[in-house]
Amino acid sequence: MPNEESYLNESLREIAKGAGIGFSGALIGMALGYLSRMIIARWLGASDYGLISLGFAAMTIASTLSLVGLPAGIQRFVSSFLFTRG
Repeated sequence: MPNEESYLNESLREIAKGAGIGFSGALIGMALGYLSRMIIARWLGASDYGLISLGFAAMTIASTLSLVGLPAGIQRFVSSFLFTRG
């Protein structure tokens, strides 16, 4: 039983480490995004910043819509291809 317990503790440490790295990366990314938007707003002014914000919103919507069904499609077609091939 001690061997299994040490394995679980090691796994929990790995999960916590990965979650910490992911959270730190997300936090840094959000801070850099905020900083870049502040710089853009300072240099371009209100009207141009509004256009850039609309562009960012359109790009986010387009990228979200482009990924709809992609994971399921990849799983289905890659597995079908590998099954018929091998």
